[in-house]
Amino acid sequence: MVTSCDLFAFTSFQTMIYSWLPIMPPNTTHLDKVQTITWANAEASSELLQIEAEIEEIKRKKIQLEADKQQRDADLRIRSGEVQTLQKEYEAISSTNQQLERQRGEAQKKLDELEDQKNRFHSEVVEIKEKCAAKQRDIDELDQKLKQQDRLEKVHMIILFIIIVNIVFSDSVFLYLSTFCFII
Repeated sequence: MVTSCDLFAFTSFQTMIYSWLPIMPPNTTHLDKVQTITWANAEASSELLQIEAEIEEIKRKKIQLEADKQQRDADLRIRSGEVQTLQKEYEAISSTNQQLERQRGEAQKKLDELEDQKNRFHSEVVEIKEKCAAKQRDIDELDQKLKQQDRLEKVHMIILFIIIVNIVFSDSVFLYLSTFCFII
């Protein structure tokens, strides 16, 4: 696509090139000079065409480079936005991680406290069981003593009875009753 600015530059360039070419006065008609001028014009035209082609190639490259630059700039903006998004996500995750670490620490403290409390309760239960066992032994001992005391009271009653019977009755009944008491 050729703009008016490009045409002006090309026309100016042509004018400059043609001003360098030797122009023959109109009254000179030598064949050699005409051939030289024609050859110079042809050579200049050929060079001009090459220069124009190079200019066009440079313009195409410039347009391509500008398009590539715009594409890279757009890609850079997209990547920059992605980096910002990822940075925000990282900060959010980092904040959440710190909060979870604090919660984990608090939960661990509570767990340790509960473990200590459980150990204390277990110790208290063991102590209470030992006390209960000791009290049960005391109760058993008292029960045995009570039973022995009951037996002794029975024996004393029987002996007292025998003595009374012996006093009241004869000796033969006494022997019978005393045998009876030992069987009991």
